[in-house]
Amino acid sequence: MNGKARLAVLLAGAAAIAASGVSAASAQSDIEARLARLERENAALVKENAALRENQKLLRENIELRRDAGSPPVRARPESPARAQAADDAASDAGRFQLWGEGGASWSGGDPFQMPYNKIDFTGIGALVGFGGGGAANRLFDLTPTMGWDAAAGFDYRFAGLPWHVSGEFRYGQAGTRASDASAGAVDPALLALFGGMITAAGGSQTIDADYRESRWQADVAVGYDVFRGSSDTMQLKGGLRLAGLTGQTRLTDRSQSYFSLGAPQNIGGIVIQDVGVDTTTLVDQRSSFLGAGPRFGIEGSVPFGDRWGFDYLADAAVLFGTQKLTSTSTVTATYSPAVLALLAGGGGNTTRVQDERFATVFNVNLQAGVSYRINPNVKLSLGYRLDAYFNALNTTFAPALPDTISRISHGPRLRVTAQF
Repeated sequence: MNGKARLAVLLAGAAAIAASGVSAASAQSDIEARLARLERENAALVKENAALRENQKLLRENIELRRDAGSPPVRARPESPARAQAADDAASDAGRFQLWGEGGASWSGGDPFQMPYNKIDFTGIGALVGFGGGGAANRLFDLTPTMGWDAAAGFDYRFAGLPWHVSGEFRYGQAGTRASDASAGAVDPALLALFGGMITAAGGSQTIDADYRESRWQADVAVGYDVFRGSSDTMQLKGGLRLAGLTGQTRLTDRSQSYFSLGAPQNIGGIVIQDVGVDTTTLVDQRSSFLGAGPRFGIEGSVPFGDRWGFDYLADAAVLFGTQKLTSTSTVTATYSPAVLALLAGGGGNTTRVQDERFATVFNVNLQAGVSYRINPNVKLSLGYRLDAYFNALNTTFAPALPDTISRISHGPRLRVTAQF
């Protein structure tokens, strides 16, 4: 191979080597670019994983903090109003103020309340013996109250950041009943014949009406303590003072008209009398009352079920120290015909008043339970049943050595509305 040919071969080899070097450099550059891109993507994934781990850590810490505070952990789904309110109460340092009002019908129970009265038999000799009314009581009206009503209102304030409450309420109720009786007739002529013709006719009529009204009231102030603070189940222990009063008032109206005819006219004071009549009205007002105060202890709370429903309950007892009073006023008015007989028989009006007062201790119990529904976290409706009992509360006799006290019980459905702020 001559020199030119050898030079050509060398040049061709150098060109090939140069070409292969350029190709290798290009491939190396492409690989380095891909590696850089993969490193950036990997760095982004590392940062994202770190952020996820941090979020999970914060979530666990949040759950632990809420568990330590006594409230349920945060859930993805919405809480019920009752549970949401419990969580808010646990997490918030602000106080909570509640107002409530309730009312409903009531039925009375306990010992029977009876009122004695005298019913005249105008068909017998008793019509003449008891002429003009009067006489010993021979009948009893059962005046135990039937249906009435009851209403109440109150408040409850929980101090900020504390499980302590202060509360108060006022309650008033009434019940009553009525009774009546009547009598009329004439004496059998065969009986009048026993008087030898002195009396030829006798008889009369009578109406007796009785009305009884009973009222009761109580006022409470108390301090309470949350047993399950931060839980959806609430239970509050209470202690405080109760002031209470009961009154039973009876009005008896007895009206009678009696007459008799003499067999022969009689001259009395220049007035000829043959027919004699008398209208008698007897009014009896009797009032029995108790007023007392004493310590009161109780418990109340609510147990939720479902998202908005709950079971509400309360029970308390009090020992009341106070005074029992019994007052009876009787007024008898008689009108005679002819009027001149009033001078002889003492017609007109006569009033008698008797009073008894004694110290008494009355035991009082209140029970209430029902179902509630939360319209929203701040408003709740409750429908329940309540019983109030006052044992040996009212005095019914004037004999100090023979005290006769009766217990009063009222019960019935109650509708309550509670709002909190």
